[in-house]
Amino acid sequence: MKMPVSAVLKLSAMTPADKITKAAYLAQQWELNKKSFPDTAPNSPAERAAAAARLSTAHAAALDGGKQARAEEKAALAEFDALFGAFRDWANQPEVAQGDEVRITQLGFDVSRQEARRAGPVATPELLPLGGTTEGSLLVACASQPDARAFIGFVAYGDNPPADDDYRYCAASTRPKFSIAVPSGRMAWVRVLAVGTQGPSPLSAPQKRRVL
Repeated sequence: MKMPVSAVLKLSAMTPADKITKAAYLAQQWELNKKSFPDTAPNSPAERAAAAARLSTAHAAALDGGKQARAEEKAALAEFDALFGAFRDWANQPEVAQGDEVRITQLGFDVSRQEARRAGPVATPELLPLGGTTEGSLLVACASQPDARAFIGFVAYGDNPPADDDYRYCAASTRPKFSIAVPSGRMAWVRVLAVGTQGPSPLSAPQKRRVL
């Protein structure tokens, strides 16, 4: 069975400069291939170009420092990610991709082939403090899943919501409860997945707790 093609644009792993460069390349590819790809994307090339230009200006200002400049860059990044994320999702639609990576690469995306994910259990974590001295710990309690055979935890740290790539493996258990060590005073963000007979579930939404 031919595996489906996915358009890859890992926005969370790209720096502002990377995003600006990628936007310019995508604009060039769109112009070269617009006959193959009518302008039916959820946002127009002009909108994407304008978002990239605003990000470029904001990024240059932020490099010079200043709280206001950094806030403007953050807003420009959010706009860029929303527009280009929607564009990537559109490129993955069957009527656009048609199972053919050539169409996606013409748009300037990288492609990956992934086996279609079968339905599996869904893990929802609850974080409970266990106490501690020099280091704290959290008890991760996952909602019961009839099909789950194991639970795997991932953790990231920081006061702001981490990017997906910031999460690191921290624990695995055949039981729906397991503990993880967390440095005292840190804000921990925990995500879990459950593994069942149909394979792994998607990662859960993050849960956060500061450990004292």
